This record gives sequence, C-alpha cells and structure tokens, in this order.
Amino acid sequence: MQRLVDLLGQAKRIVAFTGAGVSTESGLPDYRGEKGVWKDVDPMAKATRDVLLGDPVGFWESFRELFLRWGDAQPNACHKALAKLEEMGLLQAVVTQNIDGLHQKAGSRHVYELHGHLRTVRCMHCERSFPIDYVKEQAGVPSCSCSPGQGSIRPDVVLFGDPIPVETFRAAEDAIAKADLIMVLGTSLAVAPACWLPLNKGKHARTVYVNLEPPRLVAHPRLPTFRPDLIIQGKVGEVMAQVMTDFRVIAI
Repeated sequence: MQRLVDLLGQAKRIVAFTGAGVSTESGLPDYRGEKGVWKDVDPMAKATRDVLLGDPVGFWESFRELFLRWGDAQPNACHKALAKLEEMGLLQAVVTQNIDGLHQKAGSRHVYELHGHLRTVRCMHCERSFPIDYVKEQAGVPSCSCSPGQGSIRPDVVLFGDPIPVETFRAAEDAIAKADLIMVLGTSLAVAPACWLPLNKGKHARTVYVNLEPPRLVAHPRLPTFRPDLIIQGKVGEVMAQVMTDFRVIAI
C-alpha cells in the first residue's frame, strides 16, 4: 500500500485502465468469474451483432435480463477515488472496458468507454438516439418510428463482432502514452484488443496492477510483456479507499 501511495505522490499524469472488477463492489457481476455474466451463458449465442440481426427476439430477451438492471448500481470507493484524483488534477483520464457508467456517476469527466455504454440505444437505419429507458418501456423487439416493427434498435455497447470505435481507441492510446503512471484496476487483461492498451505506455511510465486475480494478458507479437512495477492482489475498492486515506486526500 505504501508503495502505491508513494507512486501517486510522484505522479503528475495518471491514467486508470479499468475493468469489471472495479464494479463488483457496486453489486454488479464480472464477466467470467464464479458468478460472472457469461458463467452459464454463451456470449457468442446471446451478445453478438449477428444474433441481434438474426434473432432480435432472443437478443433483446437476454439483453434485458442481463443488463438493464445495472442502471440502479451506485459508484463505490474506487470510482470515487478516481474522480477525486481527477478533481486534484492528477488523473488525466479513465480508460474503461465497463459499460455501466459508474465512473461518470462518481464525477469522472474524462472517460474513454472502449466497449460503449448503457445510457442510450440507437436506430440502425436513421441513427436516431434514445435513452435506455426506451427499450425498458417497449415489450419485445424495440423499433424506431422510421421503421416500425422492423427491430432496428441496437444498444450503444460494443457487441461481439463489433469493432471498438476508432476515435475512442486512439484517444485512449494517446492518453496512456502520455501518462507517467498507469493504474490497471479490476481487470485480468484477458480481452483483446483493449488489454494491449496498457502496453503502449511511455518509456519512463510506471504501471500498477490491482485486482483479485493475477493478469492473464494475451501476448502480442509486437508489444512488450506486461511487467507492472507493483502488483496488489485484493478488492479494488478496498485498496483504493485505504490508499486515498493514507494519501491524506479524502477518507472514502
């Protein structure tokens, strides 16, 4: 813990790279853990672009069951700590694989959502955007007035088979390249290509890894091996709460 406090004290430009483990302490499941979203569900049968287009009834039935309740979740100590570091001028950005929006709820302003978010849905024909409540209010397959009954609505999340938005990825890559401290929080780094972003750090940047599980990074042929300067295995919210208290910034 003291080593992490020291690194925070030395840093001038921090970027946090976060995954599902950041939100488990807010009551949300991770994806591949013991109680994960994909524990008993095959994502390739439920959460791909092909399923959305070929079986919209099945897609929306699963999507509503798995994700629409997430909007009630509240930020935990990790989300609040990162928002506080940004307020102090130390944290430059949060790069997240999460779709729950809890970083923004906590007050973070510079958030790059690699896999989209649950705030809105959109029409695939006319690109009109709707708040997520639009699909909560409609039964069955939601549709837009431009094509009633055609099932043209899709969530603004990156489904399996979708590319990560190029502008978001490049902005995240740039933020990490300019950071002097990268905090990898709540992710085992198992999902490509997002997992390779922390490897694009500057030559003198330090990396901290905090998670219950050790990293499981998929090797990249042209990028260096992931060797963090500090590894802390524990619950991310508990770790960040203690660190921020020791950092004498705020007791969360």
